[in-house]
Amino acid sequence: MSFPLRCPLRQLVLALSLGAVAGLTPAQDLPTAEDALETSAVEAPSEGMPPASGPASSASAPAPGEPVAPDEWKAWNGRYFRLDETGDVQCYSEDGEHCSLNRPNPALARPIRCAKRQAHPLRHIIPEIENIYGYEQSDHWCNNAYANLFATWTNYQPLGYPVVLSTNPRGDVMCKSFDATTCLAPGEHGPLAPKQLKPVVCGRAMAQWTGFSGYVDPDHWCSSPELVRRIKAPQGDTMHVSSGGKLLSKKYQLTLPGWDAREQPTWIVRFTMPHPDRSGIRLDAQGKLMSWTPEQHYHSPSFSRPPGGYDRHASIEMTGEQRPMLIDDFATNAASRVPVLSRKGRGQLALRIDDPGRVRFFQGDGWHRKGLMRLDLDGDGRLLPLYYRVRWPESKTMTLTITTSLWAPDGSQRLSMSDLRRAPLPELHDILLTRKRPPRRSR
Repeated sequence: MSFPLRCPLRQLVLALSLGAVAGLTPAQDLPTAEDALETSAVEAPSEGMPPASGPASSASAPAPGEPVAPDEWKAWNGRYFRLDETGDVQCYSEDGEHCSLNRPNPALARPIRCAKRQAHPLRHIIPEIENIYGYEQSDHWCNNAYANLFATWTNYQPLGYPVVLSTNPRGDVMCKSFDATTCLAPGEHGPLAPKQLKPVVCGRAMAQWTGFSGYVDPDHWCSSPELVRRIKAPQGDTMHVSSGGKLLSKKYQLTLPGWDAREQPTWIVRFTMPHPDRSGIRLDAQGKLMSWTPEQHYHSPSFSRPPGGYDRHASIEMTGEQRPMLIDDFATNAASRVPVLSRKGRGQLALRIDDPGRVRFFQGDGWHRKGLMRLDLDGDGRLLPLYYRVRWPESKTMTLTITTSLWAPDGSQRLSMSDLRRAPLPELHDILLTRKRPPRRSR
C-alpha cells in the first residue's frame, strides 16, 4: 500500500534529513504464523541508526533478538535494545548520547530512552523546529528496533484493511514496511531475512513525508479500531432437532472478558447462509448491568437494582428472506425486517457499546467493513430516540451466544435424515472483537 507524496519541498528536505539521523486484552490466538515476526542476521548499521560510541566488543555477537544477560538486552543491527518497566524502548549506551556497539555492562550503562525528547537534527538551521521524540521521526531506530524485536503484528484484512499492523510504545499505529514508506500487504512480507522492518508510523512521523497524519481520515488504516481477538471457525455444540422435527439448530457460546463502554467494544459475527429461504442466525450478548442510568432523568426504571446487577440482553436475528432485528432490553422482542445477504450468502451481525453505554445494532451483506448498517429500534421496530435508551456502561463478564437454525423445506414436512447428514446450517466464518484504540501518550 502506497501513499501519495503530498508535502512541500521544505517538508521533503526535513523528512529526508530526519531519515539520515537517528477491560479487553489482546488474545494469544490472534497473531497467525503468517504474521509472526521474523528477524534477520545482524547487518551493518542502517541510516536510521545513530552513531555508535566505543569500540565493538571482541566477543562473538549474539543472534538477532537473542536476550543478552543480565538485563535482557536484545541484539539487533549491531546494537542492543530492551523495553523498560514502562514499555519504552531503550538502546544501550555508555555516554547517554550515542547507542553503543559494546556488549551491555550494567556498571557502564547509561541507556537512551525513546520517550525522552531528542535534539532535532535541523534545529541549528531552522530554529523554530522543536525537539521531538524518537517515535515521531520517520525511519528512527526507536520504531525500527521495536518493530523488529518487540512488536506483535496482526493481520487487519478481516476488518477490511489489507495491512499488518502493530502499535509502538507511544501509541501510534504502524504498518509493516521495509522502507518506512510503503505498507506490505498480508502475506507479502515473507521471510524477513536479510531485510529488516522499517515501519510506516502514523502521526507526526507519517506527516513528515505525506503532509497528513493518517488519523484525520476515518477510513484510513491509522484510524482503524483495534482488533483484539479473532476466533476462526468456532466449534459449536451438537445439533439439536425440535420435538416436531421441524427445526434443526446449533448453538455457539463463548465467555469473554468484561469491558468498559469507553472502549467501544464491538462483537462482529461473519457467516455464510447456504439456504436463506429457510435458515436463520441470532446473536445474543449478555452481561451484568452494573449501573442503570437513563438518558433523561424522567425515564428512570420502575424497579430497583439488586446488588448483583440486572442481566442485560442485546439481540439481533436474521431469519428467512427477511431479516428481523431484535432488541431485548426488557424481555420483550421487537423486529424490523431488512434483507441483508450478499449473492454468495455472506452476512454479518454486530453489536457495539458506544460511550456512554448505548447499545448499537449492526447488520450487513458480505464481509466487508463498510457494509455494516446500524439500526437503533424501539419496541415497535421503529428507530429509537436516543433519550429513551438506557446506558450499559460496563460489564465484568460477557457471554456471546450465536444460534444457527434450519427449518424443514415445507411447513408440513419433517426434517429428513439427508438434511441432518448434510446439515446445511449457517456456517460461522469467524468472530471479531474490536475496541477503540487507547489514546496516544502525550510524552
